[in-house]
Order: sequence, then structure tokens, then C-alpha cells
Amino acid sequence: MAVTTKQIPGTEPDKTGAVENWVDSLYIDRHPTFDASGKVEIKDITSGDWARLAVGINTITPSASETSQKISDYASEGHSETVVTGKDVTLAVSGNRYVGNPGQEYVSDMWLKMGQAVKSRVIYVVNGQAIETAATITAIVPTGGTANQSQTFSCTVNFDGVPVYPDGMMTLTESKTESWVYTATVSGEEVVDKTSGRMTNVSIVQYDNESLSHLVSGGAGSSQSGDVTHHEDPASGKSSDGKSTTTVS
Repeated sequence: MAVTTKQIPGTEPDKTGAVENWVDSLYIDRHPTFDASGKVEIKDITSGDWARLAVGINTITPSASETSQKISDYASEGHSETVVTGKDVTLAVSGNRYVGNPGQEYVSDMWLKMGQAVKSRVIYVVNGQAIETAATITAIVPTGGTANQSQTFSCTVNFDGVPVYPDGMMTLTESKTESWVYTATVSGEEVVDKTSGRMTNVSIVQYDNESLSHLVSGGAGSSQSGDVTHHEDPASGKSSDGKSTTTVS
């Protein structure tokens, strides 16, 4: 399908000031692997089967409760210093149940499970910066609500251990056969945002002309231009798999 339209100036997300929440995104690995100690493996981000939690999701709220202590010594002359000794990072995810969405189906299937069966890993993209972490999924609500309202969906993503960044520029590419499911590749170096000196390390490749430029260009500090390049067969207006392809770079 040929693309003969472009975005109206002023409708794109703000890159500075009050940035919209939807510029962030969350992905969960549907097939996590475990190391010899039973921990979720996070060293290789490219091995994940990343389903995005987006359809039906209207709230993702991060929180980082802290463990801290007061330290005082004779050199401080009676004053104290606060030292943060621990972090408990969570993401509260909620919205409406959307049957058939890969991410929601994966989480909903954990509802009655325990132990390693509710452990996975996630990629959380915050204003163009990707964070990967092992995670335990708790407080799963796969359905519910009043009779004449849409079903609800919610869960809490609990960070397990120390999160990491991709070692280079990460590209998330949507599956050609399953919407909202991505593979990750990492190559090259992160891009410096010349307007803020910040690094950004995410690029999105989306199919069927569903541009995700806001995920890399919408947040404060992103270096992406938000330009969309369409790779198509001039004769058919389709990519080699028969689907129009949108690349955000």
C-alpha cells in the first residue's frame, strides 16, 4: 500500500516540557530462559520473544521504593547523611482486557501460577532509553468488572535484581506474522542527542504502516527525528512479504 500522507505539524508528541506518557513502551519476553542458579537470563537481549503490552493498556506507572539509613560520624559534627541502600522498582500496569493480544494472553496465563512460572524479563523504554530487567509478575487481574463494562486487566511488574541497558543501538522489529510481537537486535553505538547531551538507544521497525515514531522521538532527550521511511516494491506497493513496511530510524 502506497503512503501518500504525512503528519500534521503540531500533532506530534512534545519532545520537551510536558511529555505524553504514551511515548514510553513496555515489552515482556514470552519465552525467558534461566541460568544455572535459576535466575532469569538477561545478558542476551536479542534472544527474547518480546510481546508489547499496549493494546488495552491505559496506565503504566513506575515506582521505586527505597531502603535507606542515616549515617553520622564525628567528622559530620552532629549532622547526618542519608544513604540509599536498596531499591524496590515496580511497574503498575492496568487497562482493559483485550483477548488475543499476545502480551495480555501471556500475562493472563500466569494468573494461577507461582514460582518460576511467573518470572520473565521486560524491556521498558523510557523517553527513548531502553532498560532490560528480570521480573516477577504479580497481582494479576485477567478479567473482572461490572456486567455492562469492558473487562479489566492489570498486573504489577517487579524488577528482580540489577537492570541493564542494551550495549549499543537496539532495534525492535515487529513480527511479519504476529502483531505486537518483536525481535531485538543490537548494533553500533547509542546516538547522542545534541540538544540535551543524552543518549538514546532504541529504534522501532513496525509493519502495516503503524508508525511507532513516538516511541523514539516523543520523549525529552530523544535524538530521533521521527522521519518514516517506507520500503516498498514499486510495482506492488508492498514489501517482499506482502505487507507495507514502516521503518523508524
